Amino acid sequence: MDNELKKDLKNLITLSTIVVGLLGIYLLTEYIFPFIKFSALTVLGALSPFILALIVAIFIDPLVNFLELRIRLPRSLAVLLSLFLVLGLFSVFLILISSRMVIELMQLSGIIPSINKYLLDEGLQVVKEIRSFISSNPLPAEVQQSIQENIAQILNNLKLFLGKATELLINFLTTLPLVFTIIIVSAVATFFYK
Repeated sequence: MDNELKKDLKNLITLSTIVVGLLGIYLLTEYIFPFIKFSALTVLGALSPFILALIVAIFIDPLVNFLELRIRLPRSLAVLLSLFLVLGLFSVFLILISSRMVIELMQLSGIIPSINKYLLDEGLQVVKEIRSFISSNPLPAEVQQSIQENIAQILNNLKLFLGKATELLINFLTTLPLVFTIIIVSAVATFFYK
């Protein structure tokens, strides 16, 4: 009997250890890791201009060395010239992409009314066909109610999707000043790294 009690006690301790371990993992993932994730993202956000500056400094180092050793420019002038060159190329790249986006958006804005009319006409046609089908084949009231609820749910989901898409676009546009600030701080930090 004493042996059996020890075996049961050992099993109980093993089971308790597993339960406490699983509870600990749950508590870590639920409460500690989100805090660590939030803290890491905050620190990374604050350090992002300097990390970008370090990457740019490493990237332009061969050009700075070339300008300093071969062309005999002072190091600060070589760094400044290299930064202007990199920022200029980056600006040209952004301008080319932005101009292409503007052209595409202008074309899209010209097409949207016809797409809207087409989708509206097709949607109305589908609704007419559904009404025609329902009137020629009477369905039980519960089925008709279910169909109307489903159509309302689909329209509500579409409305929510368009709202989220608009919110996403607005959030993107509001982050642009922050992006430009990070670029400026990174450029200044790159100058002082080199």
